[in-house]
Amino acid sequence: MSHDLRFWIETISLWKPLMSAFRFLWGVHDPLWLMLLKRLFLILPFGGVAFGYWASVLSVPSLLIRTRRRVYVGLVLITWWDLARATFTFWGGVFRFLLQLAVSLLGFAQVLVVGLWSMVREVLLMPFRLLRHFGSNALAPGTPWIAVIMTFFWCVFEAIIFTFVMTSLVIDTLSNLAGTQLTEGGVRIPLFFFMLFVVLGSYAVLATFTDALQSRDWATVIKIGVVESVALFVEVVFLYREFVDALVPWFAQHTSGKRHAHDHGHHQGPGPGRERGRRTAAAAQPVLARLRGPDQEGVRLGGRRRRAPGERVPRPADAGDRGGAQLRHPAGVEPALPRPAAQQHQGLQGRAGPGDPSGQSEPRKGDPLTCACCSSP
Repeated sequence: MSHDLRFWIETISLWKPLMSAFRFLWGVHDPLWLMLLKRLFLILPFGGVAFGYWASVLSVPSLLIRTRRRVYVGLVLITWWDLARATFTFWGGVFRFLLQLAVSLLGFAQVLVVGLWSMVREVLLMPFRLLRHFGSNALAPGTPWIAVIMTFFWCVFEAIIFTFVMTSLVIDTLSNLAGTQLTEGGVRIPLFFFMLFVVLGSYAVLATFTDALQSRDWATVIKIGVVESVALFVEVVFLYREFVDALVPWFAQHTSGKRHAHDHGHHQGPGPGRERGRRTAAAAQPVLARLRGPDQEGVRLGGRRRRAPGERVPRPADAGDRGGAQLRHPAGVEPALPRPAAQQHQGLQGRAGPGDPSGQSEPRKGDPLTCACCSSP
């Protein structure tokens, strides 16, 4: 292509002015808002004008060979008119879209505000409505409110127990899953509401099961039976197992003091001997507690200790002493347990006479009675 031909083509097609206008409308170096406005409102009309001009220029030579030239020229002018009308319609459509968008946003904001206000009003008025509904239902006959309240409090109590039991397991499980150590305060509150929801749901399912039995709806009975079986398995594996693990140390701690008395009765042999040993240990426990004194609290039944020289051991008050005086024993002598009346009678014998071969004799008049445990009058 020669230089002159290229020059005439560019001149007729208005190549350079159109390219300059396109660069201006593209707005690379303009601010963002101005660039967006130019590209939105001017790029498409500019493209339509450019292509329409090139099509009109290329169709001008065909006028020499056309038969209906006037009709063709009229159609070309109508096309340019349609292009101008389409451009203004496009601009009007954009403005209409923006207006509808603003109206829609205002309507959405209105709905949001009204919805929030309705929610706040419902939350504020909910206690009063519940009280009114509760009052109307309470006045209506046939509602077992005592049973309802007791069931609800039992559900809360059961949820508290299972929350306390399952806290450690849930903390360990969630900590291992999350990789961070969780706190008890952050776990117990949602765990309590979850347990309360589970317990209330179990009672609701039980009520539905009762209604199904009364109406003889066997399909519902079978479905609820399967659901309750699965729930029973889950509760036994996760809830009651942890509950028993938490109670076993408590029972072991509070029954350790009675185990020795049981063993003491067990060594007496089977049958009546064991029961007699238990009764003896139970009867001797208050006496031994008084003999040990306050410094020996917590010592197991049957335990002994070596007393320091000169230490006095308190004894029960003598029944024949009207002043309430207690028997005193020498240092280092261990007090004897109460014996039956026959043994006490044998122990309270007088000193043996010189001619008594058995070493025992009947007490004589004027001889003082002595104690068999310490030989003191």
